[in-house]
Amino acid sequence: MRFYTYFKAATYLLVLSAFMSLALTDEIASPYLMVIALGIAGGIIQERFDLSTLSRVIVMVSVPFLLADFFIISKDILLAFTHLLILLTSARLLSLRTDSDYSQLYLLTFFDLLAAAALAINLSFAFTFTLYLVSATWVLLLFHIKREVEVKEEVEINRGELDSTVNLRFFLGIGGIAVFSLVVTLAIFFILPRVGIGLFSKKPGKVLKTSGFADKVDFGSIGPVTLDPTTVMRVELPGFGIEMGSIYLRGGVLASFNGATWEKERSRRETVKKEGTDFILSEGTHPLVRQEIILDPIDSDVIFGMARVMRLSGRFTFLLTDGSDSVYLPGNPTSRFQYTAYSDISTPKAQELDADRGAYPPEVLSAYTKTPPASERVKDLALSITDNAEGTHQKAVAIERYLKKNYSYTLEPKRDESLPPVEDFLFKNREGYCDHFSTAMAILLREISIPTRLVTGYVTSEWNDLGRFYTVRQSNAHSWVEVYFPSYGWITFDPTPPAISAEENRVISSVSKYIGYMRLKWDRYIVNFTLQDQVNAAREARRRTESGRESLLKVIAALRAGIGKVWIPLLILGAAASVIYLTLSRKWRGGGKGPLLRKKGTVPFYQEMLKILARKGVIRPEGMTPREFARHVFSEKGSEYRGVIDVTEVFERVRYGGFPLGLKETESLNNILEGMRKV
Repeated sequence: MRFYTYFKAATYLLVLSAFMSLALTDEIASPYLMVIALGIAGGIIQERFDLSTLSRVIVMVSVPFLLADFFIISKDILLAFTHLLILLTSARLLSLRTDSDYSQLYLLTFFDLLAAAALAINLSFAFTFTLYLVSATWVLLLFHIKREVEVKEEVEINRGELDSTVNLRFFLGIGGIAVFSLVVTLAIFFILPRVGIGLFSKKPGKVLKTSGFADKVDFGSIGPVTLDPTTVMRVELPGFGIEMGSIYLRGGVLASFNGATWEKERSRRETVKKEGTDFILSEGTHPLVRQEIILDPIDSDVIFGMARVMRLSGRFTFLLTDGSDSVYLPGNPTSRFQYTAYSDISTPKAQELDADRGAYPPEVLSAYTKTPPASERVKDLALSITDNAEGTHQKAVAIERYLKKNYSYTLEPKRDESLPPVEDFLFKNREGYCDHFSTAMAILLREISIPTRLVTGYVTSEWNDLGRFYTVRQSNAHSWVEVYFPSYGWITFDPTPPAISAEENRVISSVSKYIGYMRLKWDRYIVNFTLQDQVNAAREARRRTESGRESLLKVIAALRAGIGKVWIPLLILGAAASVIYLTLSRKWRGGGKGPLLRKKGTVPFYQEMLKILARKGVIRPEGMTPREFARHVFSEKGSEYRGVIDVTEVFERVRYGGFPLGLKETESLNNILEGMRKV
């Protein structure tokens, strides 16, 4: 019987979607994924083999395993209960005999989905949740039908009728209702106030291992990270409709170098002043560039932003800053989060920087001109490069151009351990990556007493024109230098050759763009949808409603002014034509008031046939299905009553399949019934 095949298939689809939701969170270890696979396999074969004993054993050991998991193995309450759910669901799959077993299985899959919702922050959950919702709707309806069929002793629908009812149209219709329910649920999600306490959220999430943002950074440590294509953040620029080329996202600042390690400036971190919902780092007169940033959890407390960040907003308790204009979280993030940065990316013109020949403040000179012990040839090289340059700007540009022109970019530089790293790069191997170039420029400028510091962050040009945002990857990790100008402060210079831009400016496939776009929207409007977003959406809806109302009033005014003299008759004529067409088409489909047409809850032509047969002494017994009755009449009365089978077949299509009667079928039924009256 196909019905039971459909029922079991829908049940396993429900279980599979729940398990997929868990597997795609990247939080479930391989042994538990193996348990999931074995549970599904055991569920398929449990009808042929008695696995109930194994099921009971798994249930008995589950509670002790929960305690061991929480205190010894995972040491995480959410993961421990998730592992318990996997065991219990798999155990239930091994023994499905009664309706109670199926009910317990469905309840367990629901809790599996809840656990996945607490663990997942990626887009894959949206697909598995939709699949679960559709399959759950199928399963619950089929389960109800199954119970009704098995409980009732006298059933009006036989197996053939049940198979004909549960068909492709049935699944598509129910699936459509489930999707509609999902749409309504999403609408409610956006309407209800965003209030959450994170009771079931997973706190200690996985973090990306980065380099360059700690208090101490070893020379050359950024290079290995640039081989990792993992996405770190996505950056939207709401004020810009087109890409801006490469953008620099500033992170940490390193002040002192001992020849092998860079260290941050040892200044006390202070709390950033907060005004309303914004954290104010500095005031300025230049227009600010707004950045909507979604940052994945990394092993650093640095906040990233373009150029000089002036303001920040987000769900922060408080923020910290130091003397280098870097911004820090209270601790390393453990989950993906979103924030808004406002940056001043204005840069003085070259002529203005050339004219800046003022004296450096003593504290800047003492902090940012120190160099490690080195041979005289490093200073000699700096002097020879800047021999014809005057002022800070010209000297910085001269060294920047020299490094770009005379050295090669590679992620696998050679290394002579007999020489200090900077001297090895400058005088022997003459190749390296961003660490080598930025460190060399910083040391060369410091050798001629120009304050310079090293900056670490990311630079990317990977623009998604579909979603209008930048994707920032681990491979975009970068370092550059900032040079101090008395009148303008710290100005960015990047001595790394253009080869890095060529490597990162990859061709992104259309599929990757769509996936990136959907992930951004998922993070932005599902995971990180806030009360303020709801307020903004309500304001936008109100604005559009008022705009639509004004447009409608203008149309009405135009109709009243005289244009309506032409259009109103046409509208009336069109409405009349539509009514006539619908009336005729309904009549042609058999939708009128004839005796053969289906009324709500009845099929009149079948009832008419039963009346004709009753007058001839042929009465349908109670408990006999329409198809069984038709076969009985044909076998007892002979070929003269062949029409009973034809009428019954049409009845089943209309009553259980929802098919409307056509004009030809209506005429054929009239002829059959008329023939029965004459027998």
